[in-house]
Amino acid sequence: MLIVLDAVCRLKSTVKASEEINISQPAVSRYLKQLRELTGQELFVRTSNGLEPTQGALDLWGKAVEVLELCELFTRSSGVGFDPKVQKENFTIALPIINTGLFIEQVILHALENYPQIRINLIGLHMSNALEKLESRDIDLYIGFKSEGLQKSFDTTPLTNIDFRVICSDKCELYQKGKISRSEFISLPHIKVAGEINETFLDRELKRLNVLQKSIIAIPDTDSMIVMLKNTNKLFIATERQANSLCQRYSNIKILKTDFDLPSIPIHQIWRRVRTPDPAHSWLRGYIEKRIRLLSDT
Repeated sequence: MLIVLDAVCRLKSTVKASEEINISQPAVSRYLKQLRELTGQELFVRTSNGLEPTQGALDLWGKAVEVLELCELFTRSSGVGFDPKVQKENFTIALPIINTGLFIEQVILHALENYPQIRINLIGLHMSNALEKLESRDIDLYIGFKSEGLQKSFDTTPLTNIDFRVICSDKCELYQKGKISRSEFISLPHIKVAGEINETFLDRELKRLNVLQKSIIAIPDTDSMIVMLKNTNKLFIATERQANSLCQRYSNIKILKTDFDLPSIPIHQIWRRVRTPDPAHSWLRGYIEKRIRLLSDT
């Protein structure tokens, strides 16, 4: 009965629910009728978009999902653990954007080479959408920025930090000086490279550190930054990884020293707490944490 409720709430259709759980459509309707009689309330309203759950159904669905997941976890954990070399598993991981600069692509490549039974799919989602997808079990893990007031139903663990640096080319007057003061940083207009992190999020961190400066424009990626760096005397604020990569490739680009703090934004793994004891999910979190820290140190 709980499986039927879960399927109809997600799919908004008794036909699709019957196909997913492999029972007849009349049987699905019969289970819903029994559940309606047990609860004494209407559970769904038929709309042009399908069967929309009422608030009562949503409340019951939340509890049903927890029970179903606990049952699944009990079944999983009753074995000898999870062996990624022999056991098959599909995971879906959400990121703020696909190109995060967090070595995720290298992590996935390593998994494919070493654990052929494991499949890890990446999708791009904003934080609010990711939490909804975690709740509905459409994704297994979110890797990104931890929002304030995260619900107690979620667990998190830190992975790494995205640090920021100020860079410029030899066309900039500060290039020879090799450093920038706090007052110069605030007063001189900058170009932000917003490829790895949301620009608003970066501005919030700059404001928190009392170094929010005037921005000329935000550019989306490193390739665009290279073109502009070569043709302007402006300052750029970019991630440390981007800055180090450019300085290694171009001798006329320099990271400016600072005597003040720039943003260092922590990146977390976030998942539903009910998944914490799941052996497969536990392996996934530990594997990602180990690989990202290993790659970050190289």
